[in-house]
Amino acid sequence: MVADLLADHVDPSAVARIVDEVLTHVYDYPRAVAEKIAPYASRFGLRPGDGYALLDHMLQLAGSPRREVLLHEAQA
Repeated sequence: MVADLLADHVDPSAVARIVDEVLTHVYDYPRAVAEKIAPYASRFGLRPGDGYALLDHMLQLAGSPRREVLLHEAQA
């Protein structure tokens, strides 16, 4: 769903809040989300295909208090 929203050019801050909710309620896992959003990384000035960096960006936009934990899980 998050990748679809990015593909449709939905406001990044709205997508970021959704990413935070999805991960907080464990509707998906950080690594899976990072993989799914990787194709959109370059749109945000990040290295092409870097889903981890885009996940970090989204969590920062959302002001996620669990950012560090979620990023660690994404790399595990």
